[in-house]
Amino acid sequence: MLDVADFSYVVNEDYYSGVATISRSFSTGDSKLSELVDKKFQVRYDPRKPDKFDLSQADTGGFLLDTYDDSGTDIGPIDLNIDKI
Repeated sequence: MLDVADFSYVVNEDYYSGVATISRSFSTGDSKLSELVDKKFQVRYDPRKPDKFDLSQADTGGFLLDTYDDSGTDIGPIDLNIDKI
């Protein structure tokens, strides 16, 4: 099982979306995944191709977010909000 979340970001008034894996950092304590809803975190993106992003283990709310790589799966697009797959 893998905790994942979808998110969106805005570049020059255009909206983009992505999927992140979620893992607990050492300081998570009793934090719940639901506490990540509406949290803000930094997304790095290619200015020439804003749909290409990298989270590089963003730490937010005691959780580590990382770019989700689905290149090795045969699962199609999934509409997710913090959930287990």
